[in-house]
Amino acid sequence: LYLGIDGGGARTSAALAGSDGEVLAVAHAGPCDVLRLGPEAAGRELRHAVEAVLQSGGHSLDDLQSTCVGLTGLASPALRRTAQQMVQDVLQTDRTHIESQALLALRAATKEAVGVGLVCDTATDCVARDRYGRRHQIGGVGAASADVGHIEDLTRRTLGASWMAFDGRTGPASLTQAVCSTLNVEHVHEIPQRLVGGETPESLQRSVVDALFACADSGDGLARRILEDTGRRLGSAGVSAFRALALRGANAVAVLGGSMLNADSPLYQSTADTVR
Repeated sequence: LYLGIDGGGARTSAALAGSDGEVLAVAHAGPCDVLRLGPEAAGRELRHAVEAVLQSGGHSLDDLQSTCVGLTGLASPALRRTAQQMVQDVLQTDRTHIESQALLALRAATKEAVGVGLVCDTATDCVARDRYGRRHQIGGVGAASADVGHIEDLTRRTLGASWMAFDGRTGPASLTQAVCSTLNVEHVHEIPQRLVGGETPESLQRSVVDALFACADSGDGLARRILEDTGRRLGSAGVSAFRALALRGANAVAVLGGSMLNADSPLYQSTADTVR
């Protein structure tokens, strides 16, 4: 039996499979982001997911041949050590491999996991890997490393843009009314009342970003500019990862993943165009 775990900032998914690759059971738990939640809270959700997927088939940790855990927030050696200790505390075995979420996407889409994986969801993760197993991480710790494209970044930019369109710093935009409707307020001056500690609650971030994408799809110029500019910056991260490991020719493969990078959106197109 083999256990695969995707521990993201929104939820943790665990899948149990046999040696033929057939998935036997799947279970989910809460977010498992060591950077944002700390190892104790993240480890608790990891344990819930592992216990649930094993119990569904009547198995135990001793039945596992190997486990692979994909996590966000592995951008520094210190964070990786923290994550490794957390996983070790939960699984109690040395037969465990820890990877970044970006490498999970790269492995899923390519035969040898060579190229650049770029994932944008609750966090942004960009990692390059070459044929010798060398890796290069770009950013990976949120605002501190100037990451863009993740849900918190897009939420912040959407709120700011809607206010700028209201007070005349940009031209009028349908984004302003869309954001107000999403937050259930009548006026942008009421938006701060919906914030907690100056930040948009996670329960509202997805709705705000959905409004951004919807306005871009309907032709709102301000919304499109936000996504296109973010895509250029994401693409630049991917290009930096390619150059760091001199990935060329058949090795110059980019895999874009995560809920923010929908293939029909200006964000995806701008990111892909920049990488090309």
